[in-house]
Amino acid sequence: MNALINGSGNYKINFVTAILDGIIMRIGLALLLGLSLNMKHYGFWLGDALAGFTPFWIGLAFYFTGLWKKQISKT
Repeated sequence: MNALINGSGNYKINFVTAILDGIIMRIGLALLLGLSLNMKHYGFWLGDALAGFTPFWIGLAFYFTGLWKKQISKT
């Protein structure tokens, strides 16, 4: 699904997806599961693994809304 976002040339959605996946979800889920829910190292591992699904869900929504069909204006 991330390849669809890259191939569409929509750099804004690609950037948001990268920030969400790489920073917010990965660190946020790891801290939530590892520290807040007291899962320790298992929580950090699980948070890192679950964050990898973020581009899939965003790409799925991007596909089904049809935004990938629209041309991006060069402004």
